[in-house]
Parts: sequence; C-alpha cells; structure tokens
Amino acid sequence: MNIDLNQSTIFLVKSGSHAYGFATEESDHDYRGIAIPPLRCYIGLIDKFEHAVGKNIYEHFPIGLFEDDPRVSGASQDKFPDIQIYELTKFVMLALQNNPSIIEILFTDESDWIRCHPIMNRLLEKRDLILTKQAKARFCGYAFQQLKRVKNHRRWILNPIEKMPERSDFDLPERSLIPNDQFGALDSLIDKQIEGFILNQDDLPEHVKIELATGLSKMMRAVWVALNPERPYPIDDDGGYASTQEALKQGILYQQGFSYNFIELINKEKKYRNALSDWNSYQKWLKERNPKRAKMEQKLTYDPKHCTHLIRLIRMAKEILEDGKVYVKRPDAEELLAIRNGAWSYEQIIEYAEKYDNELEEIKNKSKLPLKPPVKEFDILVREMVLEFNKGNKK
Repeated sequence: MNIDLNQSTIFLVKSGSHAYGFATEESDHDYRGIAIPPLRCYIGLIDKFEHAVGKNIYEHFPIGLFEDDPRVSGASQDKFPDIQIYELTKFVMLALQNNPSIIEILFTDESDWIRCHPIMNRLLEKRDLILTKQAKARFCGYAFQQLKRVKNHRRWILNPIEKMPERSDFDLPERSLIPNDQFGALDSLIDKQIEGFILNQDDLPEHVKIELATGLSKMMRAVWVALNPERPYPIDDDGGYASTQEALKQGILYQQGFSYNFIELINKEKKYRNALSDWNSYQKWLKERNPKRAKMEQKLTYDPKHCTHLIRLIRMAKEILEDGKVYVKRPDAEELLAIRNGAWSYEQIIEYAEKYDNELEEIKNKSKLPLKPPVKEFDILVREMVLEFNKGNKK
C-alpha cells in the first residue's frame, strides 16, 4: 500500500459490540473507516486502493489514536483488533446497496467517532437518503447467514464429525472420474440454465436476486406441502437436498437427458466434496473458537453470539423500514447482551427468525422508503469530495 493511510482517512469509528452498546470486558475493539486516497489512485495504473484490512494497519496511524491501542500495551500483532478502511467511492457504492456492515459506519453514534474530517460532514448530511427498501433483503440476508452458522455449529456440537470423509464412504473410486475443471464447468452451465429458467438476471440488482431466490424457495415449499401433505419437505437440513438450488440442479440434469448412472456419479461426487468442505470447516472452527465461548456453546448447544447478531439485524431491518432510522447504538442493548449470555433457547431463536422472515416482507411493502437511492446525487457528491480533498495535492 503506497499511500499515507493516516492522512487519507477522513472518518474512523468504533465498530462491533462497542458501537452496539453491549460490549463486555472481553470484547475486542474493532474499527472501521473511510479514506480518500491521492488522485493518482483514481487515474493511474499502479497505486489503486479500494479497501485495507488487517492487523498491520495500525502502523499507519499515530500511537494512542485508538482506545486500548495494542502498541501501547505491547500486545503481539496476532492479538491486535481488526481495522477496515474503505475507499470513499467503494464505500458509497456498498452503502447505496444498503450493505449492513457499511450502513452502520455512517450511523455510528457520535460518541464512538475517533476521527471525522470536516469534508465527511457532506456525506453524513445525506446519509438518510441512502436508506431504501433494499434494506429488507440485505439485512435479512446477513441475518440468515448468521442463522446458517448457528445451525451448523449446533449440528457439530450435537453430532461431532468423528473422521475425515473418504471417497470410499460414498462408493467412489480413489480418483475422480470427472476432472475438477469439467466438474466446475458443468456446475456453472447448470447455474446459467437455472437463471435462464427463472428469469434473465444479468441486469438485476443484487437485492432483487436475493428476493427472487427467497420467493422461489417459499413457492416450492408451498407447492410441495399442497401436493404431498403427509410427506416431509425434502429441502432442508435433514432432507435429501441442502437447498432449493441443489434440487433445481438435479431436475435440470434429468431434463437435459443425462443418464441415470452419470447423475448418480455427479451426486456422489457432490456429497463427498460437501462432506470434505464440512470437515475442513469443522476443523477450523475447533481450532479457532474462543475457549470461553466454546464452553458456553457446549452448554447451550448453540452459538449465542451469532444468535445475538441475528436478532439485532432483524430488528434493525424492521426499524429502517418502519422509521427510516438506523440505531447502531442499540436501545435493546441489555436484552441483546442477555441473549448473548444464553437467555433465549434455541427454539425461541428459530421461532423469532421465522416469524420476522414472513412479517418483514409485509413491512417492506408498507414502508415509505423509496425503492432506489438517488445514485446521481451521490455520484456528484463523491466526485466533489475526492477533488476537494485532493485540491493542491498532485502526488
């Protein structure tokens, strides 16, 4: 990174549990920021800059700028809290998509600001215009990523994976009969056919694609229940297919005339590769999990930290859609901290998530927020900020 990141950073805030208001003594101090690099990074070929992340970023800033600066305490670098700095145009593009981790930077409580250059006020004054109905898809998408982690961790706790999967476990030969590049090409081809089968999605915004995928999954479940009222739905954690996408891929293979034996071979390869990926994720989780958190997970049979963020994200989506407000400093911080300490059962978490998965769609439809943000207005603003900040700086 060949820029002065300290000089270029126009906004720096606390993030994570400290910004949400439910930090404990063990909580790390994480930071997020926005930078406007020199003009050469925009118009040159070499010094491009979009995003800086890592524990070595501290070296770019003066000692003592951060609360609990690890350089003051002499901590080893692997213990340094995370810092992420986004280039302004990259940041605004993500914010206009209502990306949750980006949105919260703009709305962080002023008491948690570490640095705010005067030019940043121009963006802060317009931050409310960024909020749109896209928030539903984005925040719920992040929330259900948390739910997926919760379910995975619970599965590992209740049924630990005893050994690394082997090809023979899936009735496969020692070496794959399908080379990796051909396997990937076939998968990509099927993905394209699925998109074409549903709707040409090339020009659709990402949040619309998320809504389409969610709607399709709900529709398929409703049709199955109507036609097979006494049979369990085969697309879930315990069913024959891990996702709607996987079930569609199976159907397209049959539709394209592939032989039964070839499809069976493909399915076995996928199951083996999925099992191997799951094993690797499980080993990484065992190695990296915090000992105190692991003890609580074992007791509760689920990860309360991921559950806390799941609830927070759902509530933030509701607040944005109903009030047009982003409350980063949580008014429900005490309750969220209790959830993180195991106050809710696993069943309560799942029930809450499922309830609002349905209700938020209706809330979105009634919301007074616009469908899209004023992109041109922010395009002009960003260009003006970049040029003004770099005025007289030709480096």
